[in-house]
Formats: sequence, structure tokens, C-alpha cells
Amino acid sequence: MDRRTAIKTLSVTLGAAATAPTLFALLSSSTADATTWQARALSSEQQYVITYLVDVLIPNSDIPGALAVNVPQFIDKVYDQVLSAAEQQYFQDGAIYFSKKFTDTFHHSAITGSDAEFQQLIKHYFDIPKAQQSIIFAEQSLSLSEIDSDNKERYLIYHFLLFVRSNTLFGYFTSEKIGRDVLNFDPVPGVYEGCVPLSDIGNAWTN
Repeated sequence: MDRRTAIKTLSVTLGAAATAPTLFALLSSSTADATTWQARALSSEQQYVITYLVDVLIPNSDIPGALAVNVPQFIDKVYDQVLSAAEQQYFQDGAIYFSKKFTDTFHHSAITGSDAEFQQLIKHYFDIPKAQQSIIFAEQSLSLSEIDSDNKERYLIYHFLLFVRSNTLFGYFTSEKIGRDVLNFDPVPGVYEGCVPLSDIGNAWTN
């Protein structure tokens, strides 16, 4: 399975209600080494799970993946410094349900999960029919108190996964390394040229 295929069917991005300057400040401080960092707010299991989810969403390829630009560290800081107490509780409940689903599916803890197992579970939640997508979108526009008790687990799991997804994308595409080395960012733009060969523009416009 193409790791990126799992998230293409859901286009809604839900996440922290924060201003861009706040998130950019968090991005600039998320520079800990990916192999040694310790989460400030997330549990060890949540750190493990989010690290794998982030890698499934944007893996290393011919360009750096999300782990290479410290996206898990960024998500940890968004949770700690941006989310309200209510949003943190949504995150915690969704993470617990997701880990329970992992254990029920693979018969061991998520903290010992493999890359292939996380890919399989992500596919379960994101590779779904359009009719089911519509139901999930409608649910995510509601508050938890408005959700039927039979659907609260699904609601919270998707709330958690979509938070991770949206902040993975934000953290990745606004990181300095990706902006400088992949997206053809020009910090000092020159003269406007309205007609240039597509080959001269770069990755920012050809994906």
C-alpha cells in the first residue's frame, strides 16, 4: 500500500484553533533530535503512536519525510501550548480509543506496534466509501454532546486522527527545511515573470 493513499480520501482538516504566528513560533522551537526527544505533554505511548502516524502520513522518500523535520515534537507543543482544556480532553479520549482499537485488532499494545500494523489501521479509518466520509464529516462539525452515545468512540477517534493529520501537514509544509529545499521558497522574491517554463518553477507547483 502507498502510505499516502490512506489519507487522500478525507480532505477535512481539523485541528487547533490557533493563530498562524503562534504555530510558527512553535515550529521554530521544534528542533530536538528525532531519536532522543522526550514529549513534554504526551505520554510515552502517545509519543510512540504519533511518531508512527506522522511517518505513515508523510514518509521519507526521495525528499525528507515528516520525522526529518520534527513534526511529532511540533504536535506535542501544539497540544501543550495551544489546545484548550476541552480540546486536550478530546485528544486524550481519542488517543485512548485509538490505542484500544489497535490492541483489539493486533492483540498487543500500540507501543509495540509495527510500521505495517499502523499502516493497516490507518487504512481502516481513511480508506472508506464516500457515503461514510459524509457521515464522519457531519459528525465532526458537531460537539461531543450532540453525538449519539453509540457513535462517540468513532467521533473521538476521528477527532484525534484528523488533529494529527492537519498538524502533520501544517508542521511539515511550513518547516524551514521543506520550504527551503523542497518547495522552492524564495525569501527575497525578484521581478514578477508571468510566463516561464514549468520546469523552471520546481516542486512547489508540479505536485
